[in-house]
Amino acid sequence: QPWPTMTQALSLEWAYGFSSSLSGSVVNLSTPDGSVRKLCYIAAHTAVIYDCNTRTQMVLQGHCNPITCLVATEDRSVVATADAGPDSMIVLWNVATGQPVHTISSPHANGVAAMDLT
Repeated sequence: QPWPTMTQALSLEWAYGFSSSLSGSVVNLSTPDGSVRKLCYIAAHTAVIYDCNTRTQMVLQGHCNPITCLVATEDRSVVATADAGPDSMIVLWNVATGQPVHTISSPHANGVAAMDLT
């Protein structure tokens, strides 16, 4: 009997833990007035946006290598993730939707160890 067709091999529902050995592996996305209380953190190949008000996670998946750095824009509307290794890339993510806004493939021969946005 044939195997059933699958539209998605794996679906991450919740991320437990984070990459604590990386400097800057957690970014505060909360607004100064406290109306939005979110943070973003690295969990291996995935970044996670956690909403403290609704206690929900939005997983940002797309890296083939473990994420090495994470930064947010000043207005906290976009986060950037980068990795090091074969097929390294930088991905800019929309914080509200969790969708990638822009991807830069092979930004450096050795991948990305640190970055900042201005």
